[in-house]
Amino acid sequence: MPTPCFDDLHDHISALTERWLATDDEIRSHHDALAQRPGGDEETWTALVAARERQCHLATGLGTAIGRWLASGGDLVLEEAADEDHAHQESDDAEPLQALAPAATETAPETTTSGSTDHPLPEPEPEPGPEPEPEPLRSPAPAATPEQLRALVAVGIGGRAAARRQQAVDRGREHLDLLSDLTDRPFETATMKRVSDWLDAWSVLQPLGTELNRPLSVLVWRLRALQDRSPSNRVDQLIRGTHKVVGECNAGFVPGLRRSDRPQGSSWDEDADAMLGHSRNSAGTVLLTPEEALQPLYSADLSRCDAPTLRALVIRALDQKVPHDDKRLLKLLAGRRADLKGEGRLKRVRRALRAFEKAQMPMSRPSDWPPEDWPLWHLTRGRTAVIVGGDPRPRSRDQIRQAFEFAHVEWAEHDKTYLDRLQQRAESGSVDVFLFIRFGKHIVDDKVLRPIRGDLSRWVRVDHGYGVSEIRRCMERHWRALAESPADPEE
Repeated sequence: MPTPCFDDLHDHISALTERWLATDDEIRSHHDALAQRPGGDEETWTALVAARERQCHLATGLGTAIGRWLASGGDLVLEEAADEDHAHQESDDAEPLQALAPAATETAPETTTSGSTDHPLPEPEPEPGPEPEPEPLRSPAPAATPEQLRALVAVGIGGRAAARRQQAVDRGREHLDLLSDLTDRPFETATMKRVSDWLDAWSVLQPLGTELNRPLSVLVWRLRALQDRSPSNRVDQLIRGTHKVVGECNAGFVPGLRRSDRPQGSSWDEDADAMLGHSRNSAGTVLLTPEEALQPLYSADLSRCDAPTLRALVIRALDQKVPHDDKRLLKLLAGRRADLKGEGRLKRVRRALRAFEKAQMPMSRPSDWPPEDWPLWHLTRGRTAVIVGGDPRPRSRDQIRQAFEFAHVEWAEHDKTYLDRLQQRAESGSVDVFLFIRFGKHIVDDKVLRPIRGDLSRWVRVDHGYGVSEIRRCMERHWRALAESPADPEE
């Protein structure tokens, strides 16, 4: 068997390394350009995304090549340069990366200075013992910084795993291509079987991650459009199945999965057609995910950004199909709602931002509610309560629950068996606090109050009405002694 030639493989590794490092420098230059121009420009962003994808493919190819090198018996030696300033220079004393080929089965012939080859002669009367191992062949790879080379060596060691991951990605993309054929036009009822079969094989899509965001968005929009035209449980099941795929594959935020979502255009099919048109116009490039589309807003100093620039950045994000009510977008725009005026396309963003800011405002407590330093919170907060007597009023019940921060408040109509059930619950301790309305009959005291009368913390009698202020006054009077020495929750 002839000894394998490692020169070609080494040259291939060297070429891939040089291209990988050159692409890395290109990515750094794009980042520097974007940092100097807040928001960047479309050309720079497109070039950055393309460079990232190209570097990923180079790393995969490099890992596969180094994996072949290791599998063939080669080795990798990583040594740091003595001086960081000379990390990019080749040195005979410190080679950053050395690819060591395995020794041949027979000792290579030695070449003399005159160019002739002489076989080594055995020494007279050789001592018995194993033959000395030949010196391994050394072929230095292109010089780079130790950090870059460590990354490349890690890729090389995991070369086979990287190849398997790439194969999984390729299988996922093949399955994703089938979806493109399905969503190219509005759905009909006959399409449901093909969509169901496609979703059943969702596990092959897991390696794709956020690459699924746009295709799955189109799928959801087609299903929502069909649901609007022909409502059926079958479509609901497919939408729920898509929701599962989005979560399991970490595809990111997909508009339309919530029932409250509305299309940005006049219909869901119009949104899907617009998305597919954008995808076809940008064929051959990686489409931005919502997180990537928001990067210009993340990079810009919005506190110093003027109103026209801010509006332009938001419109650009919307053009990339970032939803107008995306929580990440609304957090970035908090406090800048006035600067979005004057642009009709941002009307829905302003409306969503107003609702978002209102929801973020802390709720002010009415003056008759217990304050934060109320000494009786340990008797009400997180506990269950039952109101006994009076006419049940749901609104008053909810106000009592919110004011005293009960976990649950029950107020039901009385019947022949209700008081018996309350007596059992009072005896078992399944209710923390009973609130007795003064209109209650004596039979209430006999059945419900008697088991808990000795424990003041479990009951309060309310003298007048159902208002929060009256209940608070009665609690403070009835529990005065308990407030002076509240129980320690840790005991």
